[in-house]
Amino acid sequence: MGYDSEYIIDRNPEGYSKYINLYKGEVTEVKEKEIESEAYEINNLRGRLYELSKKKEDGEISKEEYDQKVIGYHERDKNSKVFEIVYNQYFYAKDAPEERYIMDERGWSTLLTHGNPDFFLILCLILIMTPLFCNEYESGMDVLLLSTAKGKYKVGITKVLCASLLSIGITLLFSLIDLILMHYMVGLHGWSYPLQSLEFFHNSIYKITLLEAYIIVIVCRLIGAVLLTNYISLVGILSKKSIITLFTSSILVFLPYSLLKDNSTLYYLPLPSGLFIGEGYLWGTSYITKCMQNGTTERVAQYMRVEK
Repeated sequence: MGYDSEYIIDRNPEGYSKYINLYKGEVTEVKEKEIESEAYEINNLRGRLYELSKKKEDGEISKEEYDQKVIGYHERDKNSKVFEIVYNQYFYAKDAPEERYIMDERGWSTLLTHGNPDFFLILCLILIMTPLFCNEYESGMDVLLLSTAKGKYKVGITKVLCASLLSIGITLLFSLIDLILMHYMVGLHGWSYPLQSLEFFHNSIYKITLLEAYIIVIVCRLIGAVLLTNYISLVGILSKKSIITLFTSSILVFLPYSLLKDNSTLYYLPLPSGLFIGEGYLWGTSYITKCMQNGTTERVAQYMRVEK
């Protein structure tokens, strides 16, 4: 499992962490002055180095003082690229400081902005649930169960409930693994920050924190897992064949991803597909600008937010 990042950050993670730890959180007047001051210093580095060299040549400063100041200037120059990334975050956040904070976006961005289902989780659920509902038909055990006093209804209902609980447990385990891996790989800082701190969610209507957003995503996955389990049980009871159940369940879940990728219609279907991408319910409407044949530009909706 990878995580969202940029080449510049990967080349200088220490410099990026230094600026993030220095400026993270809400943009205040004091912090704004500090960031603008740092930006000014970085933009004028060459001029400062020239002045410093001139002072050394004229004997205004000693070699030791010169060497000490040069080290600081070179350190600032080395970190200038990662500062640009932090400055861009600040520039975005200062437009709405009450709901946009400066933060290390990499971990939360990976968890909340991709819009891709966990295919391994879905496949795991299908492979585990299918034999659970089909084996008794293929082995002839269904006749024996139906002949018992409680075999017709109670056993079937109990099996569906147990399978649903199992699917919930598996889904929680996968989500927990994702969370732990992301925490140790890149960190999940700022869990209490507003969702709009991630620029991806600048159009989202939900005033919630990043942690609350991820909890919503997990709940959606759990509902999707239970719904998928019930679909598998229904197909298994009707077909009584593992192969047919595997094929039908796979088509039921995976086909919508092929036909409706990045389309909000996916989240309105009475299928588990959209629920396995719970973050899509939180996204706002996004637009792209297209060039028309007559030379004008037009703003076109790329993704329409899911209505409450």
